Amino acid sequence: MVKEMDDSLEKIQKDIRTELYVIIPVYNCIAYLETAVDSVLSQPIKTAKVILVDDGSNDGSSDLCNKVASENENVTTIHKENGGVSSARNCGIEYVLSKADFTEKSYIAFLDADDAWIPGFYDENVKKRMSEGLSFIGFRTCICDAQMKYRSTPNEIESGMYVGGSEAIWVHSGQHFGGALYNIILLRDFGLRFPPIKHSEDKIFAMKFLFLSEKIYLDERIMYFYRQNASSAVHTRKTGIEHFSPFIDKYIEMDEEMAVWQNEQRGTLNSGKTLAGIYIQDMLDEHFEVGGTISKLEDFLSEKKEYNEILNQSQEYGVNIDRWNAYRNNPKAYRRKKRASGRIKAILRYVYHLKIIQKILIKTRFPIRIY
Repeated sequence: MVKEMDDSLEKIQKDIRTELYVIIPVYNCIAYLETAVDSVLSQPIKTAKVILVDDGSNDGSSDLCNKVASENENVTTIHKENGGVSSARNCGIEYVLSKADFTEKSYIAFLDADDAWIPGFYDENVKKRMSEGLSFIGFRTCICDAQMKYRSTPNEIESGMYVGGSEAIWVHSGQHFGGALYNIILLRDFGLRFPPIKHSEDKIFAMKFLFLSEKIYLDERIMYFYRQNASSAVHTRKTGIEHFSPFIDKYIEMDEEMAVWQNEQRGTLNSGKTLAGIYIQDMLDEHFEVGGTISKLEDFLSEKKEYNEILNQSQEYGVNIDRWNAYRNNPKAYRRKKRASGRIKAILRYVYHLKIIQKILIKTRFPIRIY
C-alpha cells in the first residue's frame, strides 16, 4: 500500500508542471534560512520552485543562499543591494514573471526567511485547488516562539469558496499574508507590488489582491509558522508620526488606486480610508505618549488635509472618532492624559521584558508544543 502511494505521488509530480514559486526575501537571516528552505523542499509535492532574494546581507547569508541553490535544482538565488523587504519581494515577483513558464493555474507564495511552512501542507489537496485556477487560496497561520518549539492556537477561518471584491477584504484577516497562494496571472495583469514602506506593506498587498480577485478558496488547515522574533521590524520601530504616517498614506492611496478597477461585482473599496481613520487616532495617541507636543502635531496635520477629510467623513467610512473629538475639545487635557498613559506603558514594557515574566507569558501565548 505504501509503495502504491509513493508511486502515485511520483506520477503526479512527473505529470504536473511546476505551478508554485516561493519567494523568500533574505536579509541577515543565516540562523534560520535553511530551516525555511527545507520546510518547502520537504513537502509531499516536490515541484515548488524557491526564489531566494538576498537583499544585501552581510552576515554570511549571501554565501549560504548560493550554497543552498548549488545543492538543489529547485532553488534559485538573486543578489541585490539592500532595499528593504518590499523591494526584495518585488524583485522576486519580477524574476518569476520574466523567467517562469506559468499558466492561469500557477501561483506565488511568500515565506519570510525566519519563518517556515507546516510539514505536509503542500499535498494533493492543495494541488487540486490550484488546478481550479482560483485567484487566491488562503490558509491559517500559527505564531511561534523564537525557538519555534511552541505555537499559538491559530485564529479560525471557515473553509469554502468566496467571491472577491470589497466584501472579501476581511475574509483572511487575522492570518499572516504569507499563509496564502497568489495567482500569478492576476499579479501580472494588475501589476500588483508591495509598497515601499516598513509596516503594513503585506496587509495592503493582500487587501488589494483580495479586492481584485474573482474566486477565493479558504482552507482551515494550518500552512504557516510565523516566528515571533523580538528583533523583527515590527518590534523595533520608530514611534508616533514617523511610524504611522507612511503607511496611513498608503492605505489612503490604496482606495484611490483600486477605484479604477471597481465594478458591480467588486463594489467600492473604502477599507483603506477606514483603517486610515483608526491609525490617525493611534498616531495621535502615541505622539503624546512618547512626549510629542501639540504644536508639532498641528503643524503636521495642517499639511495633511486628507487626514482631516477622512475624520470629518467618519460616518461614511465607519470610523469611531471619539478619541479625535476628545482631543479637539481639549487638546491640553488630552495630551496630559496620554503622556501619563505613556509613562505607565513604559513601566509595563520594562516589566514585560523581565525573564520571569517572559517565561509565564510564553507559556500562555504559545501553549502547544510543535515537537
